[in-house]
Amino acid sequence: MTSDRSKRFGYADTWVGLTLMVGSSLLTWLEDAGGTVSDAVRLGVSPACNGGLGVFVQRPLSSFEPLATVPLSACISAVDACEDADIGPVVRDYLVDQRGELGADAVAVAALLAHARHGKSPSARARWRGYLESLPLDVSTPSSVTSFGSPDPLAPILAREYILQRKELDALATSVYEVLGGRVGKVACCQALRVTASRCFSLTPFFGPERRRSIMPSTADGVLVPFLDVFNHPSRSALAVTSAGEQFARTALQSAVCRWAFDDTQGVVHVYAPELAGPVGSEIFDMYELAGTNNEFA
Repeated sequence: MTSDRSKRFGYADTWVGLTLMVGSSLLTWLEDAGGTVSDAVRLGVSPACNGGLGVFVQRPLSSFEPLATVPLSACISAVDACEDADIGPVVRDYLVDQRGELGADAVAVAALLAHARHGKSPSARARWRGYLESLPLDVSTPSSVTSFGSPDPLAPILAREYILQRKELDALATSVYEVLGGRVGKVACCQALRVTASRCFSLTPFFGPERRRSIMPSTADGVLVPFLDVFNHPSRSALAVTSAGEQFARTALQSAVCRWAFDDTQGVVHVYAPELAGPVGSEIFDMYELAGTNNEFA
């Protein structure tokens, strides 16, 4: 029997259908966890994400129209890692030792991801199963970098930056591996760190001083927010394979991407449509470098 949600997604007996089924399962899990997603948008296969998921306009959108709510209890933060029955004490010791260093929260979150997916944490796996299954935690780390022979004049700079970032990620992945006491393989730890680093958001700017002190030793700088991380980043390579490139060429960047804000009183992340959304069928992007800067939309 075909469900209403499968009709909405248009499942096919192909890898496209499997991708959409993952998206459908993610939405079902999020709704069961107390979140909401507007019928103004849909999840679909994105050419900007090499066939992964993206968020698309389902009907005409108003400026800053509410698109989703994600409860903090559905998110994955360093606080959750600290509270895990198995790895919590070690994570807390690590965060205390790091004293809020950049990347420390990401290590804690990545450790919980790797532990839930590959280790022995049935409670974490059960709590976030629908979300975990949407994450590419089984993909091996790529070994190639941007070619210096590319005709793009920025290619050498980007390649060098990529190499530096890879070194930083490798160092943090080693920390994940050590936090888990070697119980999860280094490749799996590295992939969990890459997933976390590429998707996390900072909720810290939305907290007052007292709240920040109350969540120590973590800082809420590296939080995974389900559904919000399905919005793809509008990189040059992503826009080159979509019709959205023309829209971004005509519109100020911050007006063309979705907005979000965290309400610490309600414990909910609110997601809003862009100020100037594209037409029906177009993909909606999110500028990850602006994470945590949209508190005026709370």
